[in-house]
Amino acid sequence: VIPAQFAEAGQFRDGAALVRTSTGYGLIDRTGKFQIEPKFERPFGFREGLSAVLVYKQGYGYIDRSGRFVIEPQYNFAYDFSDGRARVQVKGRGYGYIDKSNKLVIEPPTDYKLSADFSGGVAPVNVTGKGWGLIDLQGKFAVEPQFFSIGKFSEGLAPVAVGDFQKHRWGYMDSKGRVVVPAEYDKAEPFSGGLGLVRMSGKGVGFVNAAGKLVIGPLTDYHNVDSFKDGLARVWFSQRADERGIWGYLDTKGKLVWRGQ
Repeated sequence: VIPAQFAEAGQFRDGAALVRTSTGYGLIDRTGKFQIEPKFERPFGFREGLSAVLVYKQGYGYIDRSGRFVIEPQYNFAYDFSDGRARVQVKGRGYGYIDKSNKLVIEPPTDYKLSADFSGGVAPVNVTGKGWGLIDLQGKFAVEPQFFSIGKFSEGLAPVAVGDFQKHRWGYMDSKGRVVVPAEYDKAEPFSGGLGLVRMSGKGVGFVNAAGKLVIGPLTDYHNVDSFKDGLARVWFSQRADERGIWGYLDTKGKLVWRGQ
């Protein structure tokens, strides 16, 4: 229905697909007509109605779904908007956060390092010698730096590591800095589908709920386990890491509902 004419073609989302031509990246509709002309240097996608795009010799800016610049190209690098904030690299000054009017609402800091997008009104930051904490939408500390590491917030919780470089354990924290799932795991992944994937020392992996209860696992029959998505978690069967295996899927009760042949 759309002739083969692009150097790259992505999946359709919200009625549009990202494509690349000899002149750059743009968006087409389901008839193959360009919604946004192919003139940008890198792939892009929309979040909160805006998308960061790169223009040759000008830098990063933000466009709306019509392709109109809402924030003119001016930054060395730019990330997606989240909670009305976007991380940008201000030329000669480092990273800060802007709002959708292009106001620099959080100046590039000198006492901590920015590391992630906002989620639930907070973002993880690292203070040298003190550890990781959380800042609020105005750049003030919502949780003082104290943790070895903080992962990405998802579904109101974030993986958090308590301890030091040589000895630390992972659990989950809320946006107030409370460790709501005890830090007793080798590793913890962001929550997805109401469950968090955790790795247990010498026991394989499992899934905990937001109350900290281990509801699936330990799983020892799979060489690799992914987080849940749309009610299923992908697993990999293999006797050894270097051996050809097959894929399968678990449901949220830990039951194998499909396996490849």
